[in-house]
Amino acid sequence: MLKRLLCLSVVLTALMVVPSVSFARLGETEDELIERFGQPVSDITAKDQVGIADKILMFKKGDTVIHATIYKGQCVSEGYQFMDSKGNEVAINGAALEKADAALGANAAGFRWQKHPNPSAINPDMLHAWNRTDGAVAAIVWRNKPSILEINSMRFIKEDNEAKRAAAAGSSGF
Repeated sequence: MLKRLLCLSVVLTALMVVPSVSFARLGETEDELIERFGQPVSDITAKDQVGIADKILMFKKGDTVIHATIYKGQCVSEGYQFMDSKGNEVAINGAALEKADAALGANAAGFRWQKHPNPSAINPDMLHAWNRTDGAVAAIVWRNKPSILEINSMRFIKEDNEAKRAAAAGSSGF
């Protein structure tokens, strides 16, 4: 009986430490995101800011700011910025790392996430990096933005990078 009570108290404590936040899922439509989070607090549609994407929607849910990039009608990239009770950014470690794990779990799609043991070996600016085992999605926390978890469709990143290279080649005069 004591063992059960101890286990129950650990679970309840964990639930209190990680406040309930609803996490977006890659592939959701704009309407599904609005149903999940309510109306966006802002959106960005200027092509110089969104690149090949259609728009970026920003939502605020509790102590989390969510940026959702919409491309061809679906969410292809998410950014989660975790804040403390005073509205200050919280670096992704400790309790915020648990929230990041929950966001990754919402985007597992039946696959597992693998945390890279040394992300700075991939890129010196990476603080944390994860890959989904199907290779279709990756997640990153950058050193210069330690309070933001980015979860990205690799297909979108590839198409966006190709568009940027093409635009750069076109503007070089060759």
